[in-house]
Amino acid sequence: MQTWCVFATRVETMLNVGHEVATAYSLRRALSALEQHAAVDADKLSACRARIARELAADLQDIAQLIDRDKPHDVWRSLTKLDVRYGGLAAPEIIQLEQRIGSRR
Repeated sequence: MQTWCVFATRVETMLNVGHEVATAYSLRRALSALEQHAAVDADKLSACRARIARELAADLQDIAQLIDRDKPHDVWRSLTKLDVRYGGLAAPEIIQLEQRIGSRR
């Protein structure tokens, strides 16, 4: 989760339950953990978001170059991977690239 800038997470272990429903005690502990808001380092969060923006921009640039080189199969494969990786974060750019592909037909 830290890859996607989700920091200050915590793990609550439930002993001897396997894949069973959480016990009342374990559920109370988990809910209590959710109520405790740990401070997030603003600089760390900003740097993480900037890294994601740079990676997204580089991936989009790679796809744009594939369009320019007329590699439709590679473009669609890359767009699918991009959508899986970034989801809604990349939606506006994916739509623009798809429109650009459509205008080249």
